[in-house]
Amino acid sequence: MSTAEDARLEAIMNVILAIAANDFDRRAPVGDGDDVLDGIAAGVNMLAEEVGRQRTTETRFRAGLLRSERLAAVGTLAAGVAHEINNPAAILLANFDALDAQITTLRSAIDGARGRLGAAEVARMEASLAETTEIVRVGLAEVERIATIVRALRNF
Repeated sequence: MSTAEDARLEAIMNVILAIAANDFDRRAPVGDGDDVLDGIAAGVNMLAEEVGRQRTTETRFRAGLLRSERLAAVGTLAAGVAHEINNPAAILLANFDALDAQITTLRSAIDGARGRLGAAEVARMEASLAETTEIVRVGLAEVERIATIVRALRNF
């Protein structure tokens, strides 16, 4: 082998070593394509390009997979949070419904006691009942707001 062929063979080997080290940008020198070393160099260059493309595709795929896994973890977390919020919200809703039923019962009791109680006493009871009714109304609205947030988390 001549010195020029030795140099070309060394260049081809350096490209092969670069491919092994994940460097896909290096290319082996190809002459006019008439001898075996030119065919080997062309083949090594094609190998570098193909492996480089495959590694780029693999890197993109792994990044997409990682994003998907993160999104799945966030979805699982959101579902867990929604579940944990929903339980106390359901209890609050049941309690506010029970309070609303008690308000109706108290209204009936006040109406029935009108003749036996003084006007000031009835007025005080009605004012207290009106304030309690407003508290329940606001509470129910806030529980509905919580339910909307929980639905949004579950949909996420």
